[in-house]
This record gives sequence, structure tokens and C-alpha cells, in this order.
Amino acid sequence: MAFNPLSSIVGLTGSKKLGNILLKMNAINQDDLNKALKIKDEEPKKLLGEIIVERNFSTQEQVNEALDQQKKEFRLGQLLVSSGLLKPKNLDEALIIQKETKEKIGVILVRMGFSTEIQISNALKFQNRDNRLGTVLVREGYITETQLEWALSEQEKRGGLLGENLINLKLITSPQLTDALLKQSRV
Repeated sequence: MAFNPLSSIVGLTGSKKLGNILLKMNAINQDDLNKALKIKDEEPKKLLGEIIVERNFSTQEQVNEALDQQKKEFRLGQLLVSSGLLKPKNLDEALIIQKETKEKIGVILVRMGFSTEIQISNALKFQNRDNRLGTVLVREGYITETQLEWALSEQEKRGGLLGENLINLKLITSPQLTDALLKQSRV
């Protein structure tokens, strides 16, 4: 697999940012967040969202919503800088031009030779990637769109978590759910 600098962006956002979003959503209290951050320090390979859900500090859905919000907060230029594809001084220069011209930052970066169209395209795809569990399961080929729609319909009737319902409906296995949740959390 080729190195994709944008794949490391989620790790660059920091656990504290995710925690702050969850606090603002009232999805976690400060004491539980502090406990989760302490565990994260002790187990650095473990994802903060995973810890929060395992300890029942928040639900998987709340963590997913916070991750979606966190991802949306990334501006195109910041994505490129964080991934090492753009120098901060070049972004600053392009932003000055953007204020004057009102052009899209990606267009300016390509025109100035600071980024390529492919880099801009990849960063935009990253920004807009749908990372909901059902979408990940479909993308990975574990279920079809029709099966997802059926499972979501059943979830509305019965309640519960989508992953558990998919297992109960015998549409996926527990290892498939685990794999999808890992891929979901790593974007």
C-alpha cells in the first residue's frame, strides 16, 4: 500500500480536540473525559473514541458524530499543511490572495504551483468522506446498500446499535464489525 499523507490527518487532530467536541455536545462529562485521557496516555495505541465507548462514557454514535464534526473542521489548506504537502508560508500567501479574489483556495494553490490537482482532489475526498458505520460496511463489501437500508429500518423499529442489529440479523459477523469499526475510526 502506498503512503498517503492524508491518511495520518486524524491522528494529527489530537485526542483533546475530540474530547472537547464531545464536551460541547454534552456527550461526556469532564471527569469521564479526564479518565479516558489518562487511559489514552497509558495505552497510546488505543484510540480515544474507542476508550470512551468501551468505558460507556459516550455511545458509539456520539463518538462518530464528534469525529464527523472534527473532520469537517479541517480546512483544505490546513489538511495540506498538516500532511506535509504544503508549507505554512505558502498557505498564508494563498489565503491573502483568496481574500482579494474570493477564489477557491484549491484553485489558487494549483495556479501558484504550491499544490497539484491530485493533492487538492485527495484532500477534498478526505474532507467529504462518509465514515458512518453502515457506509464503511458497504464500502468494505460486507453488506449491500439494500441490506443496510433493511438493517436501518429494523433499527428504527427495534432500537439498539446498528452493528449489533446487523449481527443479530446475521448480515455480518462479529469480526467483520470489529474490522469495520477499526476502519471507521481511522478514516
